[in-house]
Amino acid sequence: GLGKTSMVHRWITVLADWGVIPMVLADTRPDYVHTVADLGGQVIKFSPGQGHINPMDLGPIVGRLAGIQDAKERAKALEEMASRRRSLIAGVVGMMLGRELAPHERSVIATSLSDLDPELTTPPLLGEVIAHISARPQTLRAVTLTNDNDHEYDLRVREVLDALISLGPSGMYGSMFSEPTSEHIEVGRPAVFDISGVNENDHVLMAAVQSLCWNLGSATVSAEAYLAADEGRRRKTYLLVMDELWRILRASADMVHFIDSITRLNRGRMMAQVMVTHTMNDLKL
Repeated sequence: GLGKTSMVHRWITVLADWGVIPMVLADTRPDYVHTVADLGGQVIKFSPGQGHINPMDLGPIVGRLAGIQDAKERAKALEEMASRRRSLIAGVVGMMLGRELAPHERSVIATSLSDLDPELTTPPLLGEVIAHISARPQTLRAVTLTNDNDHEYDLRVREVLDALISLGPSGMYGSMFSEPTSEHIEVGRPAVFDISGVNENDHVLMAAVQSLCWNLGSATVSAEAYLAADEGRRRKTYLLVMDELWRILRASADMVHFIDSITRLNRGRMMAQVMVTHTMNDLKL
């Protein structure tokens, strides 16, 4: 109640006038929709019954990174995006389970994503990831150290599958996360994710949606920078706004690592970033 949001509104509008593109990555009330709309920006609504986000899909601009001419830069760009996706999915699975993931569970997620979409050009749907893990492929047997023992393999991956299934149509959230993304970010245009329709009392769902939106926005901006360098043009400058940080910090210990990861990646890509929380005590989480 001391003017945090009002100050961010001022930053958004002044910086927009200077050519900096604002992106509000999760507007829970909503506080920023009217400002972004007044700037001619994109308003993406996402909540139960309104829109879908495929957690494995970082957007069409990320799919273009496989065409970067310089092999070293192409590998660097793809690895960064793969790292963002791995961190996100591990964090969301950890939220659903209410605990940190074991090393082999992280390996199951990372290997599955690599098996299904090695160059981030054909993002799998949630059901395809579940089917891949359930099929007991040799790549996953190797990382779970189960060889030909089907029973042992099933035990090792059961809780990861439980979490993924709970995100799908058979879980509490219907088709929110199990269908193709309904609206992608338009690069170079102000944008806001309006998630005000998400039940704020469902802390796990709210944090999952926040993390998905934050990851999408961060990945889009970083991918645009790689493509600008590859095409020899001037890159765009963005201001990323992440409000209500406390919600995601309280959802899961893995989310703390996720926030740390995207913060370090964003800083390295020279993006401006605003995170808003209520008290410094939230950071003790």
